[in-house]
Amino acid sequence: MVAAGLLEGLGAGYSDEEVEKFVCNACLSAKGHRLPFPDSDSHSSERLGLVHSDVLSFPESSLTGKRYLRSLWRVKTWLAEVRTRDGCKLKVLRTDNGGEYCSRAFTEFCKARGTRRQYSIPRTPQQNGRAERVNRSIVEGVLALLADAHLPKSFWEEAAAYFVYCKNLCEHSALDKATPNFAWQGDRTNASALHPFGCTAWLTVAPELRSKLDPKAVRVLFTGYDLASKAFRFYDTTTKKISLGRNARFLDNEFPGLRSDSTEQDADTHFASACPTTESQAVVKTWTPLVESRTEVMRRKLRNRKGGPRWIVPGA
Repeated sequence: MVAAGLLEGLGAGYSDEEVEKFVCNACLSAKGHRLPFPDSDSHSSERLGLVHSDVLSFPESSLTGKRYLRSLWRVKTWLAEVRTRDGCKLKVLRTDNGGEYCSRAFTEFCKARGTRRQYSIPRTPQQNGRAERVNRSIVEGVLALLADAHLPKSFWEEAAAYFVYCKNLCEHSALDKATPNFAWQGDRTNASALHPFGCTAWLTVAPELRSKLDPKAVRVLFTGYDLASKAFRFYDTTTKKISLGRNARFLDNEFPGLRSDSTEQDADTHFASACPTTESQAVVKTWTPLVESRTEVMRRKLRNRKGGPRWIVPGA
């Protein structure tokens, strides 16, 4: 203002250099703000060069009593499978500082395999943006599926697995319009086995599990795919159990839905083979790749603990 002749009484005023060096602590206290997050250029061109992972919690237990979902299949099991099948080695794993990722056992596991760790700083989920964005997509997908199928919140685990399965069969702009499933395994999408989540299905009961006067099929709800067994997943409204089967007739345009109180969890709710209500069957537990849900209570108080390396986006 002095240079422009707009202020009198200060003599020559202050030079530009003096203004640049001046520090106002009151201004720094009052005007602190978060720096912008530029687009990250840390992309990997090789398989398992960089893997993002995060944990997502749900306010209500699933049909099998689970409360947490991880945007990556169980790391140890998944890595062993990939290394055996494809000979790939995980080079960099990027996560937050949650207790599930900072435990001594998991840290030693990564060190033994030469996996480098990258951590986002506390309360800055943007530094693990890909995993956070995946979580948002899964939650939105779960909400849409449950609303369309008229199913209660306890079906979130089934809806999440179904959403991720279908998402991996859809083209992705980051893969030059290829599907994640094709980029990873070279498999093309087969739409003949796709059915709407929550639709009615008639599941054939095995002859040894019924008498001559019993119905040959039971009415169930389709809830997804079990890749480990190459089977469909169904919810039996009579037994209130998830059933696995491959012989079924689907009614893709029928969505009977359920009342929220009709899925009250039983103590013996497990994955089981479809059978009449009078028959007791052995439990068959399976896991769906890329999505894992867990029952144990995670040590959330460790999420911001000190110690361990910290990783910051360059330029942030």
